[in-house]
Amino acid sequence: MQNKVMLKLNTYVGLIYLMDENQEKGALAKEWLQRAISTYRHSANNGDVHSQYMLGVIYLTTDMISFEDALAWTQKAADEGHPEAEYNLSTFYRDNALLQSIENHLKWLNKSAGHGYPEAQYQLGVLYATGESVEKNDEIAIGWYKKAALSNHAGAMYNYGVMLLFGEGADKDEKTGWHWVELAARSGSPAAQDLLEKSNKARGVATE
Repeated sequence: MQNKVMLKLNTYVGLIYLMDENQEKGALAKEWLQRAISTYRHSANNGDVHSQYMLGVIYLTTDMISFEDALAWTQKAADEGHPEAEYNLSTFYRDNALLQSIENHLKWLNKSAGHGYPEAQYQLGVLYATGESVEKNDEIAIGWYKKAALSNHAGAMYNYGVMLLFGEGADKDEKTGWHWVELAARSGSPAAQDLLEKSNKARGVATE
């Protein structure tokens, strides 16, 4: 257990250092990440799903793993039902020009959302709310937003609240709608904070 915690720590500290312009930190980060990659590969080859997923994550944030390698490991983790790997695989099919496939993007996004990953649930809500890549359906959209909101996803909290305020996809419920907008604002959603500020100004309520 302790080794897994240290491995995670080394990986994430390494990723943070890689974003630092300081050359000394950058060199240290690569050394740490190379150790992490080596350990993850060993565990991944022995069937550890989280290690397979992490090799994909390192690709998404560095150039230390090839796309082909990352795709293969992400696919393995996704095939084992790892929600975040399923989501990352969906983004590969959405964003990579060589892989681009709306069908596969939606397939893995739905799997991830179905396995409870809030970002996937939120993104599905966005697609159904806007009609992008799927037929527009406010009822399905608000359902996914609600699921993600219940997992404290700030963007989903805001979108869920706004849909309730306007009665989109569900009966209009201003009390509950404002409740979710306020929660989203407290969770750091700029859109929610802006809407609350405008609402308070319109009602003559002083804000800090």
